Amino acid sequence: MTTSKSTQIQRPLIGIGSCLAGNAVRYNGETNTPNRYVREICEHFDVQAFCPEMGIGLGVPRPPIHLVGSKESVRVVDVETHRHDYTDAIRSYAQHTLEQAPLLCGYILVKGSPSCGYAGVKRYSQTGDYLASDQSGIFARALEEADSLLPLEDDERLRDANIRESFVNRARAYHHWKTLTGQGLKVRGLINFHASYKPLLIAHPLLNEKFFEPALARAGQQKLKEIAAELINTVMATLSHRCEE
Repeated sequence: MTTSKSTQIQRPLIGIGSCLAGNAVRYNGETNTPNRYVREICEHFDVQAFCPEMGIGLGVPRPPIHLVGSKESVRVVDVETHRHDYTDAIRSYAQHTLEQAPLLCGYILVKGSPSCGYAGVKRYSQTGDYLASDQSGIFARALEEADSLLPLEDDERLRDANIRESFVNRARAYHHWKTLTGQGLKVRGLINFHASYKPLLIAHPLLNEKFFEPALARAGQQKLKEIAAELINTVMATLSHRCEE
């Protein structure tokens, strides 16, 4: 699996957990073997690998970490002593990731990881007792908070054909959007983007064909931004919904 650090790319760019990209960056010095569905997806995208734990300066091997706290408030700490809290550093690294790769249009996370898990990550008490598997990893959650449109899935969820289709379609749509708007919002660009996804938008009260172009024609810059935000949010939400039905 090849990875690219360049943002000057022709194909859509997705991020991936560095261990899934074949790098020995896990806490025990091992790597993860991506399943065939992850490998197939990566053949159609440019891929850039990230490891938040390495990114904040932790080495290999390193003490393992886990999530500790209540369902509403968790921190990521070292398993053995709970004295080393990496929560804020990992959250900052998520923002750094998006700044380093501004064209990122999707991210493949690592199942079960306290930093990179998409969902169902184990949560423990302050005394180290298992409580529930009801969390996202700290890095994954910070990515979602920083860019709510960014498609996120983990390697195991991508075994599901509907989830896989949803992820790929949303990643391509987000790449289309970022490419289109990279030089600023333009009415013609929004019209073209709308036309590409028109079957998804017919029932939307503002974005259906009857009202969309007249609304754009009357729009000032602020209204243009509002319409653009509604357009991309509706497209991404609809692609997700249609593929997960």
